[in-house]
Amino acid sequence: MSERLRSIIWYSIDIQDYKNAIFFAERLYTMEGSLDNLCLLAHTHLLQLNYAMTFQLLEKHAINPISCYTFAKACLYLGKYKQGISALEMTQESWRRLPPQLGDSTVRRTRPDAGSMFELLGHLYMKSGIVKKAAECFAEALSANPYLFTAFQSLVAIGVHISVEEIFTNMPAFSIQEYSPSETTTPTPLFGKVPSAANTPTNPTSSYVPNIFAVGKGFEYLQTPQNNSLNTDPSNKFSTPVPSFSAALKQTPLSRAGTNVTPNDASRFDTGTRKTPALFQDLRKTVIPPRPVSTATLTAPASSTSAAVVTSKKAIRSEQAARPTDEEYIITILKLIAQGCYALAQYDLPEALKCFQALPLAEQNSSFILAKLGLVYFELVQYDKAVFYFEKLRRGYPARIEDMEVYSTALWHLQKKVELSYLAHEALELHPYAPQSWCILANCFSLQREHSQALKCITRAIQLDSTFEYAYTLQGHEYSANEEYEKAKTSFRRAIRINIRHYNAWYGIGMVYLKTGRNDQADFHFKKAAEINPHNSVLMTCIGMIYERMKKFTYALEYYRRACVLDEKSSLARFKKAKVLVSLREYSKALEELEALKVLAPDEANVHFLLGKLYKRMKKRSLAMRHLTIAWNLDGKANHIIKESIEHLDVPEENLLGETGEIYKNLDE
Repeated sequence: MSERLRSIIWYSIDIQDYKNAIFFAERLYTMEGSLDNLCLLAHTHLLQLNYAMTFQLLEKHAINPISCYTFAKACLYLGKYKQGISALEMTQESWRRLPPQLGDSTVRRTRPDAGSMFELLGHLYMKSGIVKKAAECFAEALSANPYLFTAFQSLVAIGVHISVEEIFTNMPAFSIQEYSPSETTTPTPLFGKVPSAANTPTNPTSSYVPNIFAVGKGFEYLQTPQNNSLNTDPSNKFSTPVPSFSAALKQTPLSRAGTNVTPNDASRFDTGTRKTPALFQDLRKTVIPPRPVSTATLTAPASSTSAAVVTSKKAIRSEQAARPTDEEYIITILKLIAQGCYALAQYDLPEALKCFQALPLAEQNSSFILAKLGLVYFELVQYDKAVFYFEKLRRGYPARIEDMEVYSTALWHLQKKVELSYLAHEALELHPYAPQSWCILANCFSLQREHSQALKCITRAIQLDSTFEYAYTLQGHEYSANEEYEKAKTSFRRAIRINIRHYNAWYGIGMVYLKTGRNDQADFHFKKAAEINPHNSVLMTCIGMIYERMKKFTYALEYYRRACVLDEKSSLARFKKAKVLVSLREYSKALEELEALKVLAPDEANVHFLLGKLYKRMKKRSLAMRHLTIAWNLDGKANHIIKESIEHLDVPEENLLGETGEIYKNLDE
């Protein structure tokens, strides 16, 4: 009777009729009130998203791997993180050596392995704000099963420095590793008969376990640096400090780890370069071979001779030997994707781009890679290319909502009101309960300067997901646009509490302090952001602005130079650099910068105004008149200032910057 009911339950689960599964699971538990049947009933409720019911059923019965896993899952969704952590930690000895079952795609697997248990524990610690323990758990999950790519993504998002190559060294074979009842605290079979333990390794953890962390880099990256590594001496190279392993980490039995970024936000930034690991230098030297093809369809023509058949078979065997196996192909693809995700998390955008573009074309057209390419170009401040990949993503996968908030921000930068409105309409129609949809609508209102409406949309996004840091950052920018600076700081700080590596929020607080004249606090927050993303031109420019306000023009010039190296097309950095050169009376160099800037921003009145004053200083009257006239035509509001300069064209001027404004009003000094 019980076997018959179990068969019906699993049939219902297979066809995703979870209500039917719950009905029969309840009948089974009513007839036989065993722990096995209780776990199955709780499992069906979990599939139906009845988290409270799952929690209630297993609250006093989380004593073995399956019940603990199901119970902890419910705790994660209900926000009962401490109870989930307690259940998993108390039973860890019963599940920490359970091997992954990777061999047969036709076998139903209902038992979690050590990797999945550690990953769940990591998510619980992460939600609790215990980042270091979360990182350790994600590392253990990857050690147990490197195919848990979600654990890798969670680890790279934390910002731990790792060796991607080591993660994929000695990958577990695709063999069926049976579940052993001796590994659990209860001998009772769960979810059916327990298979034979004959093939179970006696000590799955005894094999070689590589150290996946980069040399000299440990979990210190999980904490916000307490000291500014960006000292005031610009002669030092601007880089993130490389601490050694902490004593606590050395005592932790970590063996593997991984990482991911979600870089994102309403701040518009860029990144630099890093040294490429030798593994991926080798991978890029060769084109990834095609996927292995079955030989079942490779037959000789009927008319061929026996010798030809033999020759053909030898050729086939030779070709097969040259082809990678399925497992080698998967690992090669995984390595490239993982290296790209890791580089993106570290804001090494050129390296991330190389890795993603080295993938086969079919992989590059997948939703995951298209989204990553869009994110890379967004962080590179190449919004046109970012929009290209996001539009390609939407054409192939129009129902996808993940990362669409970043797409909407790219459209916001490009001032594409029609496209942004259409995106907001479609997102809300398909995903009315997704926080991304409401952030997209907020960007739409923000572009129309309806900041109050944008704030209402962001409030709705936060109601739907209170851990969505992107929403808090957008909220901070909207409050800042409304000059509600205290509220803006509160929003940015909430984003940082959720994700301490969310550099856009650090930048946002810095901008608030910059606008309110708190230069010391602005400098502190800009440098915090730059420690996370040291390859960002906007952050370099902001730090330079602080030194410029402090009249430390030499230091300011060095940071502006760095910004121009990171982004040659940064109009803001070039204009700031030109202004500092004028302050240092290096007029010829300032003129070079302004002439280059004139090409990048031909319609900016301040560029032509400063050019006119420079030419006036150099006694080139005709050129001075020309650029002052262009400035007159471009900026009607400043006509009285420009008119005065034209009228006094023959009068020498000492202070060339006395009445020059900024190109960008939001960074107006």
